[in-house]
Amino acid sequence: MLNIVLIWFHHPAVSTTLIVIAAVLNLFIWIITAALAIPIHKQLDQAKSVERIDRLAAVHVYLRLIPGVIGMLVTAAMMYQALRAARC
Repeated sequence: MLNIVLIWFHHPAVSTTLIVIAAVLNLFIWIITAALAIPIHKQLDQAKSVERIDRLAAVHVYLRLIPGVIGMLVTAAMMYQALRAARC
């Protein structure tokens, strides 16, 4: 949620576009977690199933992990922009 606040309160050297991308990625991950991952976990609490575990793994890798890695790269780019401006 910090990325959402950063949209309005950020260093001028940091790209607003990158902040918005990071915020959207984080929001996407939260929505996927609430809408898909948590219900699968609840189903697994009731009865174990290889199909559900495979589905949970796919949700994690494709809909949470990959956007998370992209978000980390975007955050690294923002940090680079801020540190580069601080050195000048």
